[in-house]
Amino acid sequence: LQRLTVASAMSRIACILVANFPLAALFRSDPSLTGVPLVISESHAAHAEILFVSQAALRQGVRAGMTLAQARAMTAHLVALPRSSGAEQSAAEAITDAAEAVSPIVEPGEPGEDGCVWIDLSGLGRFYESEEAIASELVRSVQRAGMDAAVGSAANREIAHPAACCGGLRGIPPGRE
Repeated sequence: LQRLTVASAMSRIACILVANFPLAALFRSDPSLTGVPLVISESHAAHAEILFVSQAALRQGVRAGMTLAQARAMTAHLVALPRSSGAEQSAAEAITDAAEAVSPIVEPGEPGEDGCVWIDLSGLGRFYESEEAIASELVRSVQRAGMDAAVGSAANREIAHPAACCGGLRGIPPGRE
């Protein structure tokens, strides 16, 4: 993230993004699942497509898009679960709360943007020395809520979101969009 002073930046937006949000929400709701070769699939049928794959399952060769039968052939200890709307709603609220601990101007992402929250950086230069400092505080705040996040910042949402998708802390300087 570039050391932009927030006060000198015109209109800036940050995007908090939790990768593999449905998995992160499940791990947050049930920490005993951490480290388990876990997948989220459409159903429990053998031909069901795998939608999300935990790091433990990835290490055993399981990939999104496989069928449940293919994945079970790769690891006998595979756990397949459906998406949990309750866990996802709770996790989304926790991300929003974490963002509100840093900025008063926060907007949850649209449906389909699971694990995404938008933050207007205007005026935060009074409290933070740089966008990097803001992004670091946002990451720490989300970590306290039980998830890992990436933060991207830019002049608009269309650039901030892909910056966050790259992982870590990424700031796109004004005029470099």
